[in-house]
Amino acid sequence: MAINTAWLDKLGIPMPKTVNELHDALLAFKNRDASGTGKTIPLSFMPGSWCGDIVDLIAALGGVPDNMDHRIVQDGKVSYTATQDGYKKALQTLHQWYQEGLIDPESFSQDDKAYLAKGKAGTENLGSFVWWEIKEMVGADRASDYKLLPVLEGVDGKRRASQSNNQEIARGAFAVTRADKYPAATIRWADHLYEPIQSAQANWGPIGETLQKDPATGLLTQIPAPAGTSEGERRQKVAPGGPKANTAENFKNVVAPEPRAAERQKTVQENYKPFAANDGYPPVPLSNEEIQQISTIESDAATIVKQSTAKWIVSGGIENEWDGYVSQLKNIGVDKMVEVYQQAYDRYKSNS
Repeated sequence: MAINTAWLDKLGIPMPKTVNELHDALLAFKNRDASGTGKTIPLSFMPGSWCGDIVDLIAALGGVPDNMDHRIVQDGKVSYTATQDGYKKALQTLHQWYQEGLIDPESFSQDDKAYLAKGKAGTENLGSFVWWEIKEMVGADRASDYKLLPVLEGVDGKRRASQSNNQEIARGAFAVTRADKYPAATIRWADHLYEPIQSAQANWGPIGETLQKDPATGLLTQIPAPAGTSEGERRQKVAPGGPKANTAENFKNVVAPEPRAAERQKTVQENYKPFAANDGYPPVPLSNEEIQQISTIESDAATIVKQSTAKWIVSGGIENEWDGYVSQLKNIGVDKMVEVYQQAYDRYKSNS
């Protein structure tokens, strides 16, 4: 989560260290029209996006770490965050923020394109946002006006960083169907995709366009992106993303980590990891039976949670509707889903 420090300086506000200080800073952005446009946006985000969600804000306001799956692990126990009282508490406060005009009303409807455009509007009018890279959100010319917020001290005085379930190496990247007339050739092609040099190009783009060989080290290194384009924007246009496998060994012998990736890793280790409040759910293999048991439950629950979260932040009503919402999730089988994930997790840990 980043904040406009140029505006903080302009208004004489120190970098927020607590969630209440963040609230006061956003309120000042709005009330004092920090952008000078009459259209200041104190906070914008994208719920359910892997890099635009407000899980750490929910953790600070409700005391429960969260992620886009709403599935976390704490002390070996799997739980579903969206039925916990802390989640309710966080949404109640976010509704108050919404009523105060601190939250962008388009947060619940915008796509990536519309969201990123806010950061690059003709006049700088964005106070705070959640994204994986500041420069990609606001552009190189404005990047120096923003800095990452620290892990905020929550309403209970504790600092919690939420951990996602995203895995760099994941299953399901490649499949061969029965319609394939040449499965052996297809598998040879798949083997080629996972070769280190090809994996590097799948991840970052072609040699000669995004990657070049360093004559001194022999490693593939990043070619700087053209002016006006971030590395992330270029990568999305030219890199298929996978199948691939870039291992720690490959980073030593084949391809150097992106400078921005190395910077992010340093930020994670120094700023976030010390306050990790949960473990990510690992890439646990589920049996066909387990998948059949939970797939419909998980899909239906995700829809209910997403719609309810947006409604309660925007329109309120959570106090009267929460118990019915929790009952609805239990009726569709959320407890069973958690049980299946728990048994799969226990099996995975016992075999590790």
